[in-house]
Amino acid sequence: MLNDKNEGKEATKGIDRIIQEWEENRVGSHEAIELLIPDLKTIVSYFEIIQDVINPTRKMRTLLTVEEAAKFLHIHPMSLRRLVSKRKIPFIKREGIGIKFNIEKLEAWVREGEIEPSK
Repeated sequence: MLNDKNEGKEATKGIDRIIQEWEENRVGSHEAIELLIPDLKTIVSYFEIIQDVINPTRKMRTLLTVEEAAKFLHIHPMSLRRLVSKRKIPFIKREGIGIKFNIEKLEAWVREGEIEPSK
């Protein structure tokens, strides 16, 4: 969550500054990417807040179908079904409703694979 309403503007200025330094060859590509990550995370948080304001029911709908979950994960539905059959991903299977995915558990599953950049 953003602590300051100016934090989004500051992140945007930071991104502009880093891109300018990269264009002027004052920083390399890898260094520029590493410098951009915190500002980009701030902007993503800002857009998530905006989405919640625009669509307050967005977080209320927590169960996704195979097709919806595959779109959310940016993978093919067949790839998702393979992960389910190998029990590599959290899912819900109930008689009468089929296979469903809890969006919060999918988000946590994705984050478990997050690798922090080395310093």
